[in-house]
Amino acid sequence: MATLSNATMSVAKNASDATKVNVTLKYTLTPSNIERLAGTVFNSSMQIWGEDGTTDQLRITVGDGQFAVSTATPSSGVVRTRTVSVSKSTVNEDPETSASGSEVGDEIFLKAIASYAANAPTPLPTIAPAFSSVVGGVWK
Repeated sequence: MATLSNATMSVAKNASDATKVNVTLKYTLTPSNIERLAGTVFNSSMQIWGEDGTTDQLRITVGDGQFAVSTATPSSGVVRTRTVSVSKSTVNEDPETSASGSEVGDEIFLKAIASYAANAPTPLPTIAPAFSSVVGGVWK
């Protein structure tokens, strides 16, 4: 069964639009030998979540499409990377201000998700998601 690992996320200023940030999302899918031999096709998506303890909030889902693995796929897996430009309001999951008037910091993280699209093993297993560390900042 495939595994997901090494999920990371970074946020950088968007040089051409001050209302947006560039978010780079990355993870590794490592297929099993059987999946490589079968030419398994995976669906991939990446979600940005706002971290608020027990009330985490989905902020945006970034589609990553389908991709196949083969015997040419390295045993170290397939690294999936997407950089998207999103509005600051999307990652500003704590829009309130503190008593001093400063913006409350935001905490976001990546949840990488993969599922089987074709040539899946039987019985059909569920692939556990991978999570990045929390990234903090003030995006308003």
